[in-house]
Amino acid sequence: MKYNTIIYEKNNHTGIIRLNRPERMNAVSEEMYSELTGLLDSLESDNDLRILVLTGSVRVKDGVEKQAFCAGADLKKHGSGERDSTQKKEYIYMAHRANLKLYTFHKPVIAAVNGAARGAGAEMALNCDFIYMADNATIGFLKWGSAHS
Repeated sequence: MKYNTIIYEKNNHTGIIRLNRPERMNAVSEEMYSELTGLLDSLESDNDLRILVLTGSVRVKDGVEKQAFCAGADLKKHGSGERDSTQKKEYIYMAHRANLKLYTFHKPVIAAVNGAARGAGAEMALNCDFIYMADNATIGFLKWGSAHS
């Protein structure tokens, strides 16, 4: 199946999911959550799969690689005012469903954190069974009072 915001490939018995919005540092969107949940649902029946790796695509700009696992929620989308309260709730439910799928997946899931994992990206990583982080990778949540005082 073709996805817009993730890439799935399988090498032998290892499935690799790449969050694929490198122009937005792999920030999550409704579409990404939906695609991730759908893929995880379909992989439940893959008896050949032994392990799953979740990682982020790399952005290359002017010949320089910019690593990000997932920069969190797409703040441009959040701040645009395009969502009504029902859509905001549905976004939270989508995030919950995707993270629950990662947490309860029937095979081990490794978060290969290859750069920044912030907010929603940190949530995804923490819902995997193992986290393997690059030397320069970071993980964290926004301290609420610091940005909204």
